[in-house]
Parts: sequence; C-alpha cells; structure tokens
Amino acid sequence: MKQVKIIKKKDDYTMEYEVGDICKVTGTWYGGVHIEGKTGIPVSIDREEYIELDAQGKPVVSQTAYPAQ
Repeated sequence: MKQVKIIKKKDDYTMEYEVGDICKVTGTWYGGVHIEGKTGIPVSIDREEYIELDAQGKPVVSQTAYPAQ
C-alpha cells in the first residue's frame, strides 16, 4: 500500500497527524488522499499537505509536477 509523508498541516487543531508523520494511504479522492489518523479515525488530507513515498520510503518525483522545459 502507498505511503505519504506529511509536509504541511492545514488544520492546526487536529491531533490525528503531525508534520513529519508517515501514513499509509487507505483511499484517494480528487483533491488528495485518505489516511488513518493516530486514533484510527479516517482523515482526508489535501494534495499540498503530503508527498508520496516509494517502497523504500523515498519521495516520488511526479512527471506532472515538474514538466520538461
């Protein structure tokens, strides 16, 4: 299953995730992904809040994020 690393936290009041956390993706939606929070609650996070990680835990560079010049 895919994993993401939290790089920004838009909701300062939630305790379900923190910047630097590595979370398993449980689903996707048009604006981001769903993860399981620290207490087991499903949480939807926006695309700008995370980076995708590969199987070795390294960031995945998307071809669409950096188009060829």
